[in-house]
Amino acid sequence: MGLYGPLALGSDIALACLYLWSSAAWLFQFKGLVIVLKVGLLALAMSLPTWRAELFVLVILLSGLIAHAPSEVRGFGWHPR
Repeated sequence: MGLYGPLALGSDIALACLYLWSSAAWLFQFKGLVIVLKVGLLALAMSLPTWRAELFVLVILLSGLIAHAPSEVRGFGWHPR
């Protein structure tokens, strides 16, 4: 994984921090949950070298799906009651 794993993980964490800075409601939207999931999968990929390729492909698929989803899907939210 070399340098690319930490770069991918760091960029996702930085993106999450930028979104959280603007609004914490982002965490309860689908796009926020997917980024949190991606961070977890990247961290898992760094600690499980035998599953690294599969987890990285899953992260890429999640990124592509959420990036090209309609705004109604990306912004769908689960709001705490």
